[in-house]
Amino acid sequence: MLTSSKSSNSYHRLFAVMKGADGVYVNLYNDCRFQTKDFGEKISVAVYGNPYRCNGAKVRVKGNGQSFALALRIPEWAEGFTVLVNGEKAEGKERDGYLVLEGKWQDDKVQIRFKAPVKATLLNKKIAFTQGPITLARDCRFGDITAPVRIGARNGKNVRAKRVKNKSFFSNVAYEITTKEGKITLCDYAQAGKNFDDEECNITVWQEKI
Repeated sequence: MLTSSKSSNSYHRLFAVMKGADGVYVNLYNDCRFQTKDFGEKISVAVYGNPYRCNGAKVRVKGNGQSFALALRIPEWAEGFTVLVNGEKAEGKERDGYLVLEGKWQDDKVQIRFKAPVKATLLNKKIAFTQGPITLARDCRFGDITAPVRIGARNGKNVRAKRVKNKSFFSNVAYEITTKEGKITLCDYAQAGKNFDDEECNITVWQEKI
């Protein structure tokens, strides 16, 4: 049975890093820290990552010579998922969506590499875009968001997208996507539509597709 980390102060502390009977399970690749004494000596696992970059993460394991499993979740959206331990490629076992590394841990550096291209989701003649775990949205401050999107995208497949600087307002990430009628701009859903006091603060995730 998995139990949650009690050391993280962020809202995701119940599932970012979890403890199982055989070791530590890393579920989210953003900044967090886990500590426990359940494997004999005090151990700690620190994760350093930015989900808006979607290019991997670093994990620092301080195990005091204890043997336990370090299980790293393999996201379904991640492409080219590879892991290095102290600079050398790790040969773990894939199990239940995790890459499981067994061994005796001292003070080790784990580097996780992957890519997360922008992908299209099609449903009921509409289209939405995601990048890894991030939902992308169109904001009316980028321009007209009511016109249907004319694009030859397939469900679950990569689309041509360019990461750009958002000059209209703050967002964690912004992309330009090429359509048959020009480019459209999207940002992360978390920062879309924050101009609540404006007369117009419309956003859309699902857009008509033609």
